[in-house]
Amino acid sequence: MKKKDIKEIITCLGEERRLFYYHKDRYCFDLLRYAMAKNKHQTCKLNQLKQSQFGQFFTKKSVKEALSTYGQGKISQDQLACCWLEKPFIFVLTLDCWGNGDRGWDQTSRNQSNLVLQINFTGEHLDNYYSLIKPDKDDEGPFASDSHPINTKGRHTMAWVRLDFDLDTNEALIEEVQNDWLRDANRAYMRLKTRRKRNPNLKPSDVWYSINGDYEGLSRYVETILPPTNKFGLKHHWQQPYSLFEKNWALLKSTTTPMKREKK
Repeated sequence: MKKKDIKEIITCLGEERRLFYYHKDRYCFDLLRYAMAKNKHQTCKLNQLKQSQFGQFFTKKSVKEALSTYGQGKISQDQLACCWLEKPFIFVLTLDCWGNGDRGWDQTSRNQSNLVLQINFTGEHLDNYYSLIKPDKDDEGPFASDSHPINTKGRHTMAWVRLDFDLDTNEALIEEVQNDWLRDANRAYMRLKTRRKRNPNLKPSDVWYSINGDYEGLSRYVETILPPTNKFGLKHHWQQPYSLFEKNWALLKSTTTPMKREKK
């Protein structure tokens, strides 16, 4: 995307606080709603949704349980939006811009920029973070990567996503997904836990920067406070993500000659 288009999107959406309520497999219900909206259906028979491109979701236990009360009848977009089987986790969403048109440096498919979606912790989590980790006050903290497009306006980013949009077709490419915070918190804890086998007196600050809390605090934070977010299925996966809609974004029109992607 062109930087001016990204800035216009951010300006139009405003900077007010946006909450996102996450529960397991929420994306399934969101995409089923998308399929209905795409076909301009406020209500739809479940059999029709099973025949859509997202029909595979009906094999998931969570989807089966949520939709079991509807039998083979109709369901509305609003009803799909209310399919919550458990208490949701709440995050604050913010937007930003990444890249200055240098594909090699910015790691973008096109010599343009990306819209960044930042998934930030709420105040409830941060209360535990400050009391248990006791981070330095003059930097981003021990689990944030300031070389990545994280929020720097008072919020702490759990994970972020870089997106490129094709405004002509209303399609999006997920360029990159990172969860620095979860990864580094677990790394710090495992490093300390391993080294304490030889030296039981080691403190978190001996193996990781900006942690002024004690071993018990770090242990509780990683093993008790973070597990709900660790259960989201975030894991090490280095392959480039692919869209449900096949498109070679590296060959789309950009500011310079696009780079061809090697065939697999």
